[in-house]
Amino acid sequence: MDNFSFNTLIIGQKFIDLPNCHSTNDVAQQIIREGSPVEGTVIYTEHQTAGRGQRGNRWEAAPGQNLTFSVIVSPYFLAADQQFFLSMAVALATRKALLAYCEPEELKIKWPNDLFVGQKKNWWHFD
Repeated sequence: MDNFSFNTLIIGQKFIDLPNCHSTNDVAQQIIREGSPVEGTVIYTEHQTAGRGQRGNRWEAAPGQNLTFSVIVSPYFLAADQQFFLSMAVALATRKALLAYCEPEELKIKWPNDLFVGQKKNWWHFD
């Protein structure tokens, strides 16, 4: 595991790079349980072997074929029933950034946290 620090406002101040892991979301939850996590910590892996999707679905990300990461944030400024707006903002911002590399009609969002290029499933997934 490599730990990096970047000069950012919040997201990415702490960056944990795992060569492979079962689930970046599980690692994020473990960090939260162990104490006070750094706000904006990013947990990234090249190869996620037991990712979780909606309704209990599991999936394995092919090595080097997906962006698989989780970000620890504490959106105290949003009520629990409004926190989906944060996922929406992240999805829309990520899509906008990726438009530099893709045609607009190719890039689709599958709510709440998948981005597709063409018909490629789970090409980008964020927790």
